Parts: sequence; structure tokens; C-alpha cells
Amino acid sequence: MKKLFFLLSVALLINVSFAGISAAGADYPQPGDGAGMDGGRLVYMGWYQGNWDVFMKDAGSGTVTRITDNPGVQGFPDIQGKYIVWQDSRENPATGSFDIYLYNTEDQTEKKISQTPGDHREPLIRDGRVIWTDHDWGKKDVYQYDITSGTQKKISSDGSQAFGLVFDGEAAAWVDFRNGGNDLYAYNVSTQTETRVTSGKAVNLYLVADNGRVAWAENDQGSYQVKLLDTATNSASTIATGSGSAMPVALSGGYIIISENGGFSALNINTGVETPLQIGAADPRSVQLQGNEVVWLEGGKMNSQVIPAADSAAGAVPDKTAVNAEPVLIKSDQQCTVSSPDGLAVFTFEPGTFGKDVNIIPWQDAYEIPGFTRVSPVYWLDGGDSTLQKPLSIAITCRLAGDDPKKAAVFQNRNGKWMCLPLVRKGEVILSVVDSMSPVAVLIKQAAFTDTLNHWGKRYLEVMASHGIINGYTDNTFRPDRQITRAEFTAILASCSGPSLEKKGGESFLDVPEGHWACSAIQAARQHGWVGGYPGNLFYPDQPITREEMAAMIIRYGGIETVRRDCLGNFEDSGSISGWAREALNTAVAGGVIKGDGKNLRPQDNTTRAEAAVMLYQFLDQRNSL
Repeated sequence: MKKLFFLLSVALLINVSFAGISAAGADYPQPGDGAGMDGGRLVYMGWYQGNWDVFMKDAGSGTVTRITDNPGVQGFPDIQGKYIVWQDSRENPATGSFDIYLYNTEDQTEKKISQTPGDHREPLIRDGRVIWTDHDWGKKDVYQYDITSGTQKKISSDGSQAFGLVFDGEAAAWVDFRNGGNDLYAYNVSTQTETRVTSGKAVNLYLVADNGRVAWAENDQGSYQVKLLDTATNSASTIATGSGSAMPVALSGGYIIISENGGFSALNINTGVETPLQIGAADPRSVQLQGNEVVWLEGGKMNSQVIPAADSAAGAVPDKTAVNAEPVLIKSDQQCTVSSPDGLAVFTFEPGTFGKDVNIIPWQDAYEIPGFTRVSPVYWLDGGDSTLQKPLSIAITCRLAGDDPKKAAVFQNRNGKWMCLPLVRKGEVILSVVDSMSPVAVLIKQAAFTDTLNHWGKRYLEVMASHGIINGYTDNTFRPDRQITRAEFTAILASCSGPSLEKKGGESFLDVPEGHWACSAIQAARQHGWVGGYPGNLFYPDQPITREEMAAMIIRYGGIETVRRDCLGNFEDSGSISGWAREALNTAVAGGVIKGDGKNLRPQDNTTRAEAAVMLYQFLDQRNSL
């Protein structure tokens, strides 16, 4: 069976790359339209001197570098930054099975990184991680290799039959045939969780991923719908419908390229505006999207086109409903304000926000955003090519009728993802701070759970989920009584600080390596003094967090002044409070962050997801931050 796979692979490779051989046969082969791209560099496999090898071409200078010179087959390369990866059969001439190799273009060293026997194929590299599929003996398991730690692990669950693998550094996705149909599966790198996204749908093998999002096309009663999944929240939305040939080709920021009926178009995910593209008869697999620039290969040559009317400063394309006010001159040495066209959003610029005087055009629009209920218009600022040198504040006046007003939060579009920002609420005015001029709006993130209808914490859970602080699961459950770990709560606490949480750098815990899904949040929490860890420089990230640990972390996070009066004496179990936590727990009780059941605080009990949500709700609500 392996020999058959090998012969089929070689036949496929010859079909893909043989056309790239130079006419004279003496020069290095040139890339085909299936080459991997990173910036102005192309990597590809080519037949040279009786062997399949990996080559890299600099599109600017035209220089071709031979990366491999070994017996066997080296192919299906990918490139990012200084690293190139490929599949390589040099050690398995009898079976024709492949290993994965990593090459450093700076020091020109290579090494085998697949660490288990198998038939490892078609690697992808992003952000210091490499993933691939193991085809050994009919398996289709997905593996991940961490370049920093040098470790390999399987990220797909047992029985996987993965095809069409894509990877963006934050999420991997594939079409899986294990259940008898072509279902979409996704893996989130941060949470280290695999999710079955679809069931019983005809999912097209063309998938694209960007910034933790995955787009795919699935057949629904004869018509293909292009859908988008945010793997951080496991929320999916339909962004386009079309004929049976519609499929996603590339995804970046607020745009997605769609191929339909032999043509290509760019769809603005935020506004729904679709722009036809003139990019020839490109192979869809060769098309990439970098912000608002489309890059593709045709005849082995790189081509590019900027999406018409793209507004890179705003991060959105104004449609027919977009309106703007007159330009406002922002003096670099003065405090200035800019109001939206409707006057309900006011941006305040402090001295030094720009390094020079800048004309700002305020815009607003009323487009709908999938997965959210819009409370205010969408506001953004156009400052040309100017960038902020310090954050600016925004005050939005809005009135929410018929729902819990605390569900409404300030969100900003960051590279195509709407991220919740910390806020302060003063009546009908919501205040926040932004560090870019990209679109911002008051939104309610849609959140309704099937298992919280009669739960005592239902209201609190829905408010916290609507702010994106604690999310539910893909099956529309919240699982309120599930225990929460120290790592999970630390990540939730970090999310309360918004996407601009400063990471100062410093020592890591020994049991929280760089590859751990919550490493960044835990490091930030330690550096800001929210957590202290255990003796031996340990954190125990997977240990359930106790109620006293959680209360202490919240008090430290909020910088709340210590309360000296005794607020613990009325609780019958106050004697079970740990000495280190007593002062923080006393302050938490005084501030209403933790209340107990009237008689007991249960400081040593493990905390549930519902208790964590309610405790954070009470803390944020007292600060007018909900």
C-alpha cells in the first residue's frame, strides 16, 4: 500500500512541476503556479539532475537557490520568515514514505523535525509552528511541531481522516472523512482544542485561514454558502451565498477572496461590498491576500493588485450608507476633539497623538456585522497615512431598549476581528480608549445558551459572554457547572484588559512553556502582579482554581486598596482561609466581589465557570465597566 502511495505521489509531483524545467535543461528549474510564497520569495519543488529537489527564488532579483541536494524526493515546501519546510523521503527509499525537514535560510542548516515513524506529508509553517498530516497505514492524523521547544504532538483526535489542511499560526482546519462524510474540523492553538464544526454537510476541500478564523464553502440544498468561523469563540456566520462553484480562496483582515464561475471577487466581510477582480486565469491555490493587496502567481511570475477603493486607514470600505463630516485639523501640540457625523461619538486627541498636524475625516456607517447586534453606528477616522503615537479616547452616546444595557460593549475591528475593549459606562455614554483609527462600534455579541435557561447565574453569564470575556461552546452550551482551571481563569482575566494588554517581558513559570496555550496571558498576569505562583517557580496551570485564589487574583488585578476592617468574622468557615489569601479575601468580601452563601465562603472549593463569571461580573459592575 505504501509503495502505491509513493508511486501516486511521484506521478502527481511530475504532473505539477515538470513544466518548470528550463529549455536547455541545465539551469535550475523555475517555479510553477503552485509555489509557496512569503513576501517576494517563492519555494517550490523541481526536477533537476535526475532528482526532485526544493528550490527558492527571489522574485525581485530572479536568483534561484537550490535548498536540497539529496537522494529521494523532496517536495511540497512552504516558507515563512527564515524557515523553509518540506516532505522528504531520503531516509525511506524502500517504502517511499516521507519525513518533515526544517531549513534555516540564515545559517543554512537543516534538520528532520518529524519525530515519530510514519508517512508525514505537506507541511505548513506559521509563527514558529509546523503542522502536517501523517498518512501512515491509512491514517490521516494531524501533527504540530513547535520550533522553539523542539517538541511534536498530535493535535487531531483518534480516527481522523484529514484532507485539505490549512494553518495560520493561530488555528488549523481540515476536511475530515472519519464520519463517512466531509466534515470541517478546526484546532485552536491557544486553547489546544479540536472542534467538529459541521456535521452532514458537503464541505468543499478548499479552506482558508487567517488570524484564528477559518472560511469554507458548504453545499446547502444545491447552493454553496461561504462561512466564516472564529476559532477563539467557536462562532460561525454565513458571509456569502452563490452557485455550486463558489469557494473561498484567500482571507486577510476584513477581506475574503471568493472564486465563482471562473472569476474572482473581493468581499468586504464587514460591509458586504463585493468587488470584481481582474486577476486572469490564476490557479485559486496560488492566490494570496495581504491586507487589501491580492498577490497571485501566473506562469510562475508574481502579480499583485490592490482591491479598488480599499480604505486602509479605516479598515473598512464605505458603502452607499457611509457618510462623513468635514475634515478636522488636529494640532500635534494641542488637545483636540473630533465628532462623528451624527454627533454621538466624540474622539479626543491628547497633545502628541500625532508627530505633526493631521487632517482627520470622521466617518460612520450602518452596516450589519455577522454575529453581533449593532447598538450604535460604526465609526472610524481617516487620517491618510498618519498613525497614532499614543491612544485616543472615545465617548459614544447610545440608548439600548428592550434588553439588558450591560450586554452592550465597545468593539473595535482589528484585522477583520471585532475585539471587545475595556469601557466605563456613565449613563447613556460609554467611554473607551483605542490605539488605532479602525472601525469602532457599540455592539452586543450574540450569546444564548441551551443549558442556562433556569440557571441561577443566567443573566450574569449572558452579559459576560456578550462582552466576549467568557465564551460558550460550539454546541451552544455554557457548561456553567464545569470547574475552571488556573490557566483558564488567568486567560479570562487577561481578556478583561482588552487586546492591547501590555506584556513587559520577564521570567516564565517552569510549567508554562512558550508552547502552552495560555503562556502569553500567564506571563502578562505575572508581570503585572496578578499572580505569584507556587514555590519552585511553578504555576500549576491545569489545576482547578479555588475561590480564594480567584478572589485574590481579581483584587490584585483591580489594584483595589486593602480593607482593614474585619469582614470575615461572620462566616463559619473563615478559619479555613489560607493565611496568604486572608487580606485579599477580606477586601473582596468588603467590595462585594465574593459573597458566599450567607454562612460560608467556601474558600477552598474549586470554582465553576458560572461562579467565575459572576465574580468577575460583580467586580466589573462595581467599576462601571459593564
